[in-house]
Amino acid sequence: MTPAAYPLSRTQGRVRIHCPLWKGGDKQALEAHLLGLRGVRTAQASPATQNVLVFFDESQIAVDRLVREVAHRAPFLNGSESPSEVPVITRPSVVVHQRGDYKRARITVRGLDRDPSLGSKIVHHLQQRRPGVKVVVNPLTSRMLVEFPEHLFELEEIIAEVTHFELPGIPEEDLIHHPLDPGPLIQGTVRVVGAALGLGMIATRRLLRADQPLIPAAGPARIAGLLGLAQGFPIVRLWMRRLMGRTAADLMLFGPIVVSLALSESVLGLVLTGIESVRLLSEVIARRGAWERYEGRLAEAPSAHPGAVIRIDSGQRVPLTARIVEGTGTGTGRDGLPIVLEPGAEVSAGARLSG
Repeated sequence: MTPAAYPLSRTQGRVRIHCPLWKGGDKQALEAHLLGLRGVRTAQASPATQNVLVFFDESQIAVDRLVREVAHRAPFLNGSESPSEVPVITRPSVVVHQRGDYKRARITVRGLDRDPSLGSKIVHHLQQRRPGVKVVVNPLTSRMLVEFPEHLFELEEIIAEVTHFELPGIPEEDLIHHPLDPGPLIQGTVRVVGAALGLGMIATRRLLRADQPLIPAAGPARIAGLLGLAQGFPIVRLWMRRLMGRTAADLMLFGPIVVSLALSESVLGLVLTGIESVRLLSEVIARRGAWERYEGRLAEAPSAHPGAVIRIDSGQRVPLTARIVEGTGTGTGRDGLPIVLEPGAEVSAGARLSG
């Protein structure tokens, strides 16, 4: 059985407590409750990581007491959520790679694609608070690459600081946690195979001249219609995705629809479903390929965020609209005409530079 709260890391006068039963509700009340305890100096709760960082005086309060206080208090601050609300408190997707003594983590930051200045704020904050951390922001994919020495910093601490800058969620926001996530690929493949099997079953029955229907009623067609109608309601999709995840919920809604269409021998319904599934699968495959090519081009590229000073080699493109600080040369604008580049000149995003 998972404990209500337990310490993740502990040093002298400092402890990070994880509370898996806390869903992120009313973090100010949790921090105020801990600050009211004798010996607690500071308390910082992170809804995204479900962690509470506490600095305290060991001569006045023990770690076990702090853990008990978090375990007794945090689960009762979750509150109730309306089904129509957008789940804004979610743990960001993190992909971690090890490179010797350094860790590289790609962290999804909600709102990075909506606010160009958000990346600059995060970079400035991490560089000021954590010297030695390298940050590369990618607004196009709402992700940031953080490289840090493992013996100096903890990934949970960096995630907790980054999530404080996230923007509120918006309805039906399509935040891709990882472009190479196999979930959409599996979903598209299953949908295509399911529609093909349904059409194959109908074709086989007609070749064998099986006139007797599998289910002598209009029930399957009605079930397929009702399921398709239910899938169109955002509240249904939201609840199912909360319970099972995005991929599993979509497959749970799609599977019965295909089975119902096959049992009712609805060729038109299966053909339309198959066309939709092929379109989804082709989009996922194209997106994965584009991401792999994009990652290859930006493997050693500098961080492109407003306010950054970067060096562009001859033949490279400018990631954002920029102003030349040093160097001369020419560039190719969007209209295909050459641009004279010198200190003070402005060059538009995507222009290829020479010289």
